[in-house]
Amino acid sequence: MELTPLQERCFKERGESFRGEITQESGEIRLSLISDGGMKQLLSFIEPLSIDKLSEYAGRYYCRDIDTGYDLSVAERGLLLRNINPHRDGMNFQYRPAIKDIFYTFAPPYIACYFSVEFLRNHNNIIEAFIFRDYDKDGREYLRFLKV
Repeated sequence: MELTPLQERCFKERGESFRGEITQESGEIRLSLISDGGMKQLLSFIEPLSIDKLSEYAGRYYCRDIDTGYDLSVAERGLLLRNINPHRDGMNFQYRPAIKDIFYTFAPPYIACYFSVEFLRNHNNIIEAFIFRDYDKDGREYLRFLKV
């Protein structure tokens, strides 16, 4: 199932048969899927990835459109995205794995909502880029950061 973000924490399955929301209950973050018929299914996020699995995402990514990039490194709970331009380091946060190839961050008071990145794979299933999936209308979701 591929999910399309709609707004801050809500998204829809591309076949439009589900809508969903990321929630936190008793300290556990969950994905709630609600069908048009009202059925609800709760899914926990994936288990923490091993260092080997996380290493697949690590590396330098660059966006030519804005002449900037990120160094991604393995962190305690996921990936650390560090902007390679020191004057643009406001978004150096840890992102945790959620659904395959999608990582999220939530860091109040710096970020009041969830931000996510999605990794894109080529036809050989090799990661070639990431894109931001925050949809806060700042245009970042249209930028593609290629792995270099």
